[in-house]
Amino acid sequence: MMADPTSTAHKRSKAPQKAAPPMQMPVRTGKRVTKKRASETRVQIRSIDLLLKNRTNLFLASPTEYISVVRAGVPAKQVETLAKAMNFSRESLYDALHIPASTIGRKLQKDQLLSSEQSERLLGIERLIGQVQTMVSESGDPENFDAGLWLGEWVNRPLPALGGCETG
Repeated sequence: MMADPTSTAHKRSKAPQKAAPPMQMPVRTGKRVTKKRASETRVQIRSIDLLLKNRTNLFLASPTEYISVVRAGVPAKQVETLAKAMNFSRESLYDALHIPASTIGRKLQKDQLLSSEQSERLLGIERLIGQVQTMVSESGDPENFDAGLWLGEWVNRPLPALGGCETG
């Protein structure tokens, strides 16, 4: 038995709808965007910004927060920020992250996010800087200590165990 299409149970409510906030479209393609996903994207972007503003926050982030940031993707401009923090040339950092310069250039130009894999590699270094900063803050004299610069110098220091070869 078919339901009567004119019955009140099947009619849509004519109640006024609230205006939805403007949606921020995710950069990733191939997925339908819903209001819920757009809202989640805004929250993820805010959490990424909060974690990247202070590398110690990234180091202290829960695994769930860290994975969320990796999955959401990190803005490509963060590669430039990290290169400056470590006093690395951009090309050296691109090589260390195994990301072609052309890929970074395109993503920077289009203000895109890094892939999950690229984000994870970049965040691994960012997290290491946060760990070094936390260790120094908790056990040493953090005044005038720059964890990013220290890590960049440490990575480029020749290691006698490797025959004095540079690691970077």
